[in-house]
Amino acid sequence: MCGILGSITKRQYNLNNALRSLAHRGPDNQQVWKHDLVTFGHTRLSINDLSSNANQPFQYQDVVAVFNGEIYNYKALREQISCDYTFTTNSEVEVICALYKRYGIDFVDKLDGMFSIAIFDITENEIFCFRDRLGKNHFITILTMTRMSFTFLLNRKHFRSSISNFNSIVGSSIMFLITHFIQESR
Repeated sequence: MCGILGSITKRQYNLNNALRSLAHRGPDNQQVWKHDLVTFGHTRLSINDLSSNANQPFQYQDVVAVFNGEIYNYKALREQISCDYTFTTNSEVEVICALYKRYGIDFVDKLDGMFSIAIFDITENEIFCFRDRLGKNHFITILTMTRMSFTFLLNRKHFRSSISNFNSIVGSSIMFLITHFIQESR
């Protein structure tokens, strides 16, 4: 499994420490992508496409995505849209980008699998975050007065130790269960 993270903020944060904390999830490639206020990071464990063309964050036209998980029906979905899209990789993330371009956020209804996905639509200046319906792939978001951050992780201590100014994830766990995000303490 790969590792993904992201941040939306006016401040300049160095996500390299956070990315290093996810390196055990993806030893094949680590990469950061930045655009204005948005930063995405990814640690890759190469499975379906071993080429560097499938490295993430993955960009197709005005869409950038980071993905972790497995889409069981990605080959069938790829076949369905292959008449409208010329694929350059054999990766699931490229299929995700192509599906988003064709169906918008409704693309996620077509996915069968376990996943965490973040998509940044540069033209619309919008970020969309998705996870599988059963929550097999955890997707943690943190909302503070100065930024919004997200990550996929199995062990929250890695994220807490790598993101500065993060106060007591334990104290916010009830709020997380109710709202699916953690708001900064006031």
